[in-house]
Amino acid sequence: MKKTAALALALVIGAALAGCSGGASEATQAKPSETAASSPATNLTTVPDIAGKPFADAKAALASAGLTISIVGPDGTPWTTLEPGPQVAAVSTDPSAGSETDAKTIKMVVDTTEVDQQIMNDAIAAAEGAVDSANTAASEAAAAAEAAAAAAASAAANSGK
Repeated sequence: MKKTAALALALVIGAALAGCSGGASEATQAKPSETAASSPATNLTTVPDIAGKPFADAKAALASAGLTISIVGPDGTPWTTLEPGPQVAAVSTDPSAGSETDAKTIKMVVDTTEVDQQIMNDAIAAAEGAVDSANTAASEAAAAAEAAAAAAASAAANSGK
């Protein structure tokens, strides 16, 4: 009876161990569909180096790599309403140049804050307004001088009669 009980116990332990090793094997083996879905290597994009480029060129380089951007000033403040002008240059990206990412939108750090861009835009608009006013004043002065010259010529012609 002891041999039968020992044999039965050995069979139960053996079956349990065989079940455990089979279960562990299944648990550690990934199914092909799970491996493909969780592998980020298939959708990675290498971030181009845009440091020092004018904003428009940097944005175009990132767009050609399939990336969109969120713009951040040198102080870390995000730009929310304006697009950087031609005088703004790219400083870096996050993730950094040369790294691979599965993100579609990355941060581009530029050398100017959005507030400074607005001040620049206002100064440019004021300068353009001043130029327009000066051009208008010059045109009006030229017309007045022409009229005065015509009046003087007429007066000289009439005084000689």
